Amino acid sequence: MRNPLFQYIQEHKQEYFTAIKYKRDRAIIFTALINATYNFGYDALTILGKFFHVQEEVSSQLMINRMSSIYASNRSLPNGLYCIMPMYIEAGLLNRPKTGVYTKIDIQVITPFARELYKKSFFINNPMLNDKDCENSEHPYFEFL
Repeated sequence: MRNPLFQYIQEHKQEYFTAIKYKRDRAIIFTALINATYNFGYDALTILGKFFHVQEEVSSQLMINRMSSIYASNRSLPNGLYCIMPMYIEAGLLNRPKTGVYTKIDIQVITPFARELYKKSFFINNPMLNDKDCENSEHPYFEFL
C-alpha cells in the first residue's frame, strides 16, 4: 500500500492496463514495484545486472557473497535473498534452470509506460540522480531492459 509508484500508476491507469497485458512488460512492471518497495531487491537486481552483463548464469552463493558487502554476513541475508529471487522468477524476469543458479530472460519492452515505471523505480533508490543522468545509462540496473 505504501509503494511510491502507486501514485504514478493512479495517474496513468490506462497506460498501466495496456502495459500489463503484455507478458514482458508485466515482468518489468512487477520488478519495478518490488524494487521501489524493497531496497534489498534493488541492490540484488543491480548486482545481478553486473554479473549478467558478462556471464550467462549467476549462482546463489555468488549473490550472497556480493550482498554481504552491503548487508553484512548473517543468516538473514540468505533468507532475504531466497525470498526476493522467487519474486523475480514469478514476475518473469529470471529463470532458475537448477537449484541455486539463475539466468536472465531477455525482455523486449513494448510500452513506454513499463520502461518509464522501471526508470522511476531506479530514481526512488537513487534520489540524488535525475533523468539526464539516466539517458543511455550503463548502470547495471538497466541490464534487464
